[in-house]
Order: sequence, then structure tokens, then C-alpha cells
Amino acid sequence: MAAAGEFPSHGKNKLCVTCGALMPTKATKCTKCETYQSWTHGLAVSTTMVALLTALLSVAATALPTLYGWWMSGNSRLSVSYAYDDDQGGLFLTATNDGDRVGSIGKVTIVVPVKGTNLSFPASLDASANPSVEPTKSQKIRFTLDVGQDLQNYTRQDVSGECQIVVSVREFVEKDPSRKLSLSKAECGDLKPLDFGK
Repeated sequence: MAAAGEFPSHGKNKLCVTCGALMPTKATKCTKCETYQSWTHGLAVSTTMVALLTALLSVAATALPTLYGWWMSGNSRLSVSYAYDDDQGGLFLTATNDGDRVGSIGKVTIVVPVKGTNLSFPASLDASANPSVEPTKSQKIRFTLDVGQDLQNYTRQDVSGECQIVVSVREFVEKDPSRKLSLSKAECGDLKPLDFGK
């Protein structure tokens, strides 16, 4: 008769996958090392392990929304649109910040298509204008545009398509740091700072 914890020596036997002890072929668990013999032998889970996994899952479920909110916060989200122009060479843009940090408008360039060529003019921030936009706020920002004599050889009818206002924005987390605004051919021709010849 076999002692307690030992298998009988007669019959078909196999070796334990972990400790090498002799055991019956149909045995699913070794009595020497307590290892399961099927593919689940590596999955032996104690009650302590179950408690730790449960605690980890509950902490993760609580922390993930907070971590996601932290990851997505801390950024300005600027949208920019053309507002109007004035008779003193001014061009007003409306900037809206839907984020939770301050953002600002950087360089502004006007691209004018005339007679098959694109002319590009940098706009300057007005000395009294503030390019920074507070979170959840919207404001108009004035830029001045001096095209010099570059358009004196053209008339408004020479505008061959839409004007582009290219605005660079400064944000904390930004994949595309520029915004492109389109003005129709008519709006472009009527833009007062574009000093077309008569």
C-alpha cells in the first residue's frame, strides 16, 4: 500500500511537469508539489493573487477617467475667423479659446492669387492688440497689412480666386499649429488693406 501523498507504483505512470515525481497517467495534480499537470499548471492562482488582481482592477477603473482627464486637459484649443477690416490698413481676426489654458495667435500671412500667381504678404500685430486668448474667451485681434506697391499694377478684377489667411497658433498640445481661412474672390478684392491700383 502506498503511503499518504504517494501514488501506487503499479499501472501506467508519468512524470510531474514541475518536480519530476512519478504519478499515474490520469492524475491532474501532483501530490508532491501541488502543480496541475495540464496547460493550466502555470495558472495556479492563490486567494492572495485573486485579491491583488481585484484591487488592481478596482484602482484602475477609478484612476483611468482621472488620468484621461489629466492627459486631455492643459491645452488651449484655438479657432480663428476673419471678422472685418478698416480704412487704416487694419485686419481683425476673431480668436476663440475652447481650452483650459491660455493660447495665442502668432504669425499671420495673407496669400492673394492675382493673374495666375500667388502674392504673399505678412501681417503685423497692432501695437495695442493682445494676441493671447484666455481659456473659454473670445476676442478680436487687430493686425496691420502693408502691401507697399506690390498691387499697384493690379485691379480688384485681377483677383483670380480665394484669398487665404494663414494664421499660426501657439498651443500647449497641438498637432497642426496653423489655421487657414478662406475669403471669397469678392471678399478678397474688397479687402481694404490690399491697396490695388486704380
